[in-house]
Amino acid sequence: MPILYSFLYGTNAYSAVFNTTTKAVGAWEALRVEAGIGSFDSRLLEGYLHQQVGDLNVMVSLRDINNDGWTFDANNSLNLPSTYDLAENGYGASVRIRYGDFTLAGYSALLDYAILSPNPTVNGPSFSQARRQFLDAGYQHEFSRKLRGQVNITHNGYVERFAEGLIRADADGYLVEANVAGEIGDNINIIIGGVYEEEDAYYAVADVAYDTSTASAYWQLDYSPTSWIKLTGGLQLNQPSGIERDYSPRAGAVVKMNEAWSMKLLHGKAFRNAKLGELFAVVPGIIVGDENLSPETIQTSEIQLSYAAHYSSASLTYYQSKQKDTIETFTPPTALLGFRNGGEVDFDGLEFEFTLHPTESLEITGSLTRQSSEDVGSGIEDFGFAPDFMATLGVSYLIGSGFSVGLFDNFYDEMVTYENTARFNEDSEPVHWLTLNIDLELNRLFKLGNDVPEMAFSLYGDNLFDEEIRTPDVSSREVNTYPTYDGRAIYGTLRLIF
Repeated sequence: MPILYSFLYGTNAYSAVFNTTTKAVGAWEALRVEAGIGSFDSRLLEGYLHQQVGDLNVMVSLRDINNDGWTFDANNSLNLPSTYDLAENGYGASVRIRYGDFTLAGYSALLDYAILSPNPTVNGPSFSQARRQFLDAGYQHEFSRKLRGQVNITHNGYVERFAEGLIRADADGYLVEANVAGEIGDNINIIIGGVYEEEDAYYAVADVAYDTSTASAYWQLDYSPTSWIKLTGGLQLNQPSGIERDYSPRAGAVVKMNEAWSMKLLHGKAFRNAKLGELFAVVPGIIVGDENLSPETIQTSEIQLSYAAHYSSASLTYYQSKQKDTIETFTPPTALLGFRNGGEVDFDGLEFEFTLHPTESLEITGSLTRQSSEDVGSGIEDFGFAPDFMATLGVSYLIGSGFSVGLFDNFYDEMVTYENTARFNEDSEPVHWLTLNIDLELNRLFKLGNDVPEMAFSLYGDNLFDEEIRTPDVSSREVNTYPTYDGRAIYGTLRLIF
């Protein structure tokens, strides 16, 4: 990950680019083809080519997806029924070229999809066509065995059209980052870096163009004075154009009490500047931005007690967060959707996570999270739209050679809706989101020889209890809830590797 904000400042940190490897590809996997079908008339076709020639490593993939989407069915702010399918159709291509210490990665995609307007008042969907382009060039250099540097130059392009092309928005982002990371001595790790990011946007319907930029610098130091303690300190400086400079510190300590038990203390601050659409979007009568928006910040302190043994692990975490100047949506007098800064919301929560391995083939995982919140200005409790209670329980089992199954249930408590909104739809209710995944390695199961391609089949079941997910209307705040997902789904995928 060239952009290390989340590593430095926790999951609430935000920046533009993350390079993540989800699978290490073997040289033998030169060509892979996947095809899948499923509920909502879903179709998937993907091809993947990987080739290594000396120091040159090339990966190319193509992907085509189509589905009719789940059915949105609710009453709008005029208490009129609105029913339509949220279809999605698109295709994309990606390429990655590595030669020595140089990497070039690119991605291009076109997607047609149905969207919910900020305030659905017509009986029909809005259609959007979006094109995204991404190009990243990187170079790594080892100064020594323990010290390395990295430079990345990135371009993000985005074009979106609404209403049969009558409404168009174009955006381009350019990012440059350089950092140095490694060990200093035997007990100190350090990373120092800087980022410059510039974004440009053009809204054709209003014939206006805008741009914004942000310069950032960051460092983090890890120091282990003994084998049982590790201390961490860091600082991020953010300087958005036209806005006061922000400092986001981070400090932490990890104490290893014995071979099984450890404790972590952490405090950090995260920063997010408003996006171009939130600042400058202009679609007359529909969306209007606010160029005076302040960045939103969140400060979090947590303490965690962890246990890890050969066949089990568990952790208990207590956290407190203060979120300020949250960028939220509302309905202004001249449009359906606007943006503004909220006040301060305080959260505190307790989370328990565990993993058990009763046998080599069986894994049981689970978590429990209890959270409370309060809007400081109004004194309203349970403010926000994350459930106060969440729980997960999952079982994964390897049945013989080449056959595995996983069953997971995610429970979400009801979400609190805004006061004084029209109760035109059902309120949010507790949800059990049950999923099932079955993987079959066909060559191993049926003892096929080496003369046939490697074949695998996966079957995935989503929302098996057929729950309807309803969330508060955070855009117009005129209706209590809108559905955000509905329907049971089954998907099957066949993979061939040549």
